[in-house]
Amino acid sequence: MRPSSAAKIPRTRDGVGTRARKSVTSKGCVSQDDTSGGDAEQAGPRGVWAFFIAFGIVLLLIIVIVSWNAYDRRTTADENRYNGFDFAQAEGSLWVTRIEARGQPYNIPFYFHPRETEDIPVDSEATTPIYSKPAEVYISVPPDAPSKIVVAGVEVARLLGTKYNLFNLNVHSALSSASDTKVDIPVYRCEDATPDRVIVQFVEGSKNAVARWTENPNCIVLQYTDVDESVRVADRFGYMLLKIM
Repeated sequence: MRPSSAAKIPRTRDGVGTRARKSVTSKGCVSQDDTSGGDAEQAGPRGVWAFFIAFGIVLLLIIVIVSWNAYDRRTTADENRYNGFDFAQAEGSLWVTRIEARGQPYNIPFYFHPRETEDIPVDSEATTPIYSKPAEVYISVPPDAPSKIVVAGVEVARLLGTKYNLFNLNVHSALSSASDTKVDIPVYRCEDATPDRVIVQFVEGSKNAVARWTENPNCIVLQYTDVDESVRVADRFGYMLLKIM
């Protein structure tokens, strides 16, 4: 009797043919390799998209920060602007504005912003003696004046003199009364003012004010309540001279 064809296929102990096992194993391997390849192909696009999303977020943050800084600067500039004049805070808490005189720009410093001097009452005619172009101007301070009053006087002198090419007047220092120490500074008070010799006198009083002296309109009185206020009053007068206020 011929052996059956099934007898030619070797069998394992569990009864499954070796050829069949290999086929299954081979098929399983192919199936596993195909899955791995698919994951790699999917991971590539996901990584690219993740990169672009992260890059977009960073770029958006940069744009927001830059835009906010620009907005903040514009807001600050708008807040510091006064009557069309731009003010910027500089070193030493000074307020600086740019004035153009005869085609040349000048950065002019003040100790107080115009808004900080609005409460000081002024005589609208206080600057008239200056605009009449007197031959000379004397800035008169008390003989025992502390440094802050001297600073206030210097500030006015710079505006009226040649430093900023604005008024270009012949400005001098003076004392409002004789000094106990020998100094080579003349004594000039409001009583000594004339149309060609305008006196700007610092006077301590009960309130801050900028006004022409009622008894002699050629004298400008800068009245302050205390030493610290003398600089603020000087700034108020300076803003009047420059027509900022």
